[in-house]
Amino acid sequence: MPVHKILSALKNPKQTSIKIQAKYAPERFYESYSSKCKNTGITEPLFILSFDCDTEKDITVAWDMHSQLMDMGIQSVYAVPGELLQKGEKTYKKILDSGSEFINHGYKDHTYFDQNLGYQRSCFFYDQQTKDIAENDIRRGHENLEKVLGVSAKGWRTPHFGTFEKPADLQFLHGILNDLNYNFSTSSKPHYGWSHGPIFNDYGLKEIPVTAMTKNPTAILDSWAFFEAPDKIYDGSDYLNEVQNLTNIISNRPWLINLYADPLHIYDKPDFFKAMKHLANHTKSIQFNDFTIMTEQQKNAA
Repeated sequence: MPVHKILSALKNPKQTSIKIQAKYAPERFYESYSSKCKNTGITEPLFILSFDCDTEKDITVAWDMHSQLMDMGIQSVYAVPGELLQKGEKTYKKILDSGSEFINHGYKDHTYFDQNLGYQRSCFFYDQQTKDIAENDIRRGHENLEKVLGVSAKGWRTPHFGTFEKPADLQFLHGILNDLNYNFSTSSKPHYGWSHGPIFNDYGLKEIPVTAMTKNPTAILDSWAFFEAPDKIYDGSDYLNEVQNLTNIISNRPWLINLYADPLHIYDKPDFFKAMKHLANHTKSIQFNDFTIMTEQQKNAA
């Protein structure tokens, strides 16, 4: 094994263990996760689809995209930074009125268009800010959501998914969210899900990890990697295959699929909508807050 792979394995032992289990004992690995789902009260395959709307162009394509998904029976969840929520108020109010859930995604716009590279780039990472700045952004995002849409948020997603998910980060984050009376956060990568289950409360608040690729159980099945990344090694057909493979693995077992995408990446990509139609035919669509309430009721009834 190359030295860099050995060093990576030593640096990330939990993720390395997950990859080994998935490769050499896949059925036992998947059955373990399904059992964790069953223990939380899940009795069938469930599917949550959320969108991080991090650019102004997302505003222009969001309603048409949302309408196509509603026609499939999918009610999506939206995470919009406060500054962009203000700019897209009419569009996002229309989506809210259709029955969609909105979660807090902070206040500050955290992307910009790089003229030299010709694509949107990320900025304002919480792990590069002071704790005071991060907390202020969370609280401003909460207040802005109430002001613009009249929504008292119950859920959260950290900007730039997975960059602020160490145990100490989650403890800090969950402490603030508890103070705001939130029900959940969905800000952690797939390895948390394999280890802890589809929803866990180890750091002070319910956390709902996102779903992984079937080819790589620690990598996120997201729209950036398959549709938008300038150096991407996958394409839309690979995304569709991943979703089909996932439903084959699940069959009718208790399971949670938690996917997120950016509208800008997929609004004109037929393979994405084919994948969503496939999921709609094989799983039950649910939103985050309903999911947390359902699992809490099951826990109390047990």
